[in-house]
Amino acid sequence: MRAPSLSRLSHWLARRAVVLAPEQFGLAEGLRAAAITAVALLPSLLQRDPSMAWIAFAAFWACLLDPGGHMRDRARLFAGFLAGGVCAAWLGSVLGWLGFWPAAILIGLVGFGCGLSRSFSPGTALQCLLIGSVALAATGFPAAPRGALRVAIYFGCGCGFASIICLWIWRIRPFTPARRAVAAAFRLLGRMAADLSSGIMREAAHRQAVRAAIEQARGLATQLDAAHGTGAVRREIGSALACAERLFTAFLAIEHGLERAAYGAATPVQLRALSGLCASIASGLASRRLVQPRWPDALEAPSGAAAAPLAACRAAVTLLAEGGDEQGRELARPRGRVTPAIVRHAARTAIALLATDAACIMLHLGMSYWALIAALLVVQPSGGHTMIRSLERTLGSIAGAGLAAAMAAHLADRTPLVLASTVLAVLAIALRAVNYTLFVWFLTALFVLVADLVMPGPGIAWLRVEDNALGSAIALACVFAVLPERGAPDSERLLRAAAVSTLTYCALVLRGITQGTALDAAQRAAGVASIRAEYAGAGFPLLLGGGSTTGYREALRLIRQVGGEMTVRRFDIEQGMRAPDPAAAERVAELAHRLEQSDSKIEPLVREILPALGE
Repeated sequence: MRAPSLSRLSHWLARRAVVLAPEQFGLAEGLRAAAITAVALLPSLLQRDPSMAWIAFAAFWACLLDPGGHMRDRARLFAGFLAGGVCAAWLGSVLGWLGFWPAAILIGLVGFGCGLSRSFSPGTALQCLLIGSVALAATGFPAAPRGALRVAIYFGCGCGFASIICLWIWRIRPFTPARRAVAAAFRLLGRMAADLSSGIMREAAHRQAVRAAIEQARGLATQLDAAHGTGAVRREIGSALACAERLFTAFLAIEHGLERAAYGAATPVQLRALSGLCASIASGLASRRLVQPRWPDALEAPSGAAAAPLAACRAAVTLLAEGGDEQGRELARPRGRVTPAIVRHAARTAIALLATDAACIMLHLGMSYWALIAALLVVQPSGGHTMIRSLERTLGSIAGAGLAAAMAAHLADRTPLVLASTVLAVLAIALRAVNYTLFVWFLTALFVLVADLVMPGPGIAWLRVEDNALGSAIALACVFAVLPERGAPDSERLLRAAAVSTLTYCALVLRGITQGTALDAAQRAAGVASIRAEYAGAGFPLLLGGGSTTGYREALRLIRQVGGEMTVRRFDIEQGMRAPDPAAAERVAELAHRLEQSDSKIEPLVREILPALGE
């Protein structure tokens, strides 16, 4: 599939809350995980002991955990997973042996604890989810304390083996995912500039695609090395990310001007040159050879109505060539905070797990821990995202079970099955950050083949499908039925947040603040909030057709218009072409306060925005 087509597919899926990030394909990580898993699987195959499969499962889970980044952070995550996983494996096995109620207490505590882990950094949250998965899986291997100790020891051997390989023997370039993500943002900026140079106005598509790419890159950069802000690679990534943010702001202003036919004939030539510059920066980042970007000759003397945003582009590129400024290099350290929404999510997760466990017992489903793990991983704080995750996991499970059944039918001997499992491990790890459905597809096929190798039995593939479908369905039902959100629906609340954050940004610009951390943060918040409101108003994810009213769409259009106008004014004020307007800033700030405090419908209040801005 050609890159533009793949980009359009990624954007179409993103509007429906489905992630498709082909630039995150990690072949090296997949090859390493496959080698580790294949070696870890040998003891179980040679000894014909199903419980020794825990060595392979633990090794694979450890490969899933590795986020890259600084050695100290990675070692902390691996050590925590090793210690927590050993305890979880032993405890889960023992409590599963003791009976329904002890196991139910553990299952409820796992759900609540994993729900609370969302308040931590992404790496720690994933660590908690994996430890919780270990505890749930161990309940399916009930044993007395001494027998449970074997399960725990096998887990420790697999996790320790994988940790040693990942940390010291087979090292993967730690910042590759963040580099890929920033490079993807610059590629999208290049395509945006190319579209604008050809007169293709896709304002909503451009904003959503580039903003999503920048935020993904920011998330990867901050989670990789949050505690070590002085590394050379981290400074490079931070500077490139700041440059991308500033170019994006300038491109939005140019697009707004082009829509109003305010720019002259020279602008397309300048935009084509900028498109090539962005593509060059993206190539350098992706190949880990970022050279000092050279300002194109076609842009040596920007003039005309587009002079202000083009001057901002030149300043951003020049700053990147010089290594960036201290503010641009700074990547905010994630901070955890337990909120009422997180507590509500934790309670829902616990109830979903308990309901899944009860349903598995009533339906006499085998390997019920698969259903428990599915419910744990599917539950998300919002109903829409839970529906997406549920559908993705169910579709991936069906496809994976079919693939595993076909492989088992055509590969009767153990050696071909082990080789097939190795290939599946490569694809599962390589695709884990690309798309969740693809990841579950190959992960399901891998787990079914491994289970068939070490615990042969009829119908394992479709049992996996049944378990995943049941866990996903119960998780989805719990999100909507247990502790539902009160007050305004998601779309209304997100529209209000978009209006308030946009007005906050407007007030700063009208006061004459055209640069600085506060302004950049306000603009980011406004962009993210408006895109979330657009997604919420587009209808329920994955369902065609819109679910918003005409008034909702008109309010969103007005918010976008105000944001564009204010970005143009920001550059005009910066270049001395217009003066700040403190009186209008006060009116806008007062309107933002009213919007934030009011419980009434938001569309009529949004219509007061333009008069409040003044001329």
